[in-house]
Amino acid sequence: MTPLRILFADDLAAFRMAASEWLEADGHVIEVAQNGRDAAKLLSGKHFDLLITDIIMPDGDGIELIRNVRKTHPELKIVAISAGSEHLGPDFYISMAKRFGADGVMLKPFEHRQLQDVIHGLFPAPGGAVGARTS
Repeated sequence: MTPLRILFADDLAAFRMAASEWLEADGHVIEVAQNGRDAAKLLSGKHFDLLITDIIMPDGDGIELIRNVRKTHPELKIVAISAGSEHLGPDFYISMAKRFGADGVMLKPFEHRQLQDVIHGLFPAPGGAVGARTS
């Protein structure tokens, strides 16, 4: 797989770090944001192939970010992630993310292999089957 430029937005520092390490180990170029507002700033000045965003974040939630990205960067692939909230389960947030334009969704927590599978599904190997791995 060709290395991707990925923006990973999540308010949990430990989760951002773990996912960033996984993605970098896979050869991708990663930038991180701790909320939707910071992610939007990065998107306005740089090119990314993929946005992975948590849905529930302070200072600009993921649904708002997805809605705005669909208007300003319609070609950008988006994966929404969520563990839900104390009031609503993750299924509600995931269905909202799909409705507003997420290309893929994942429930938190997830494993490295699950993240790889979603990315490979969105960016199939040229001339190969969807999800084909080069490693």
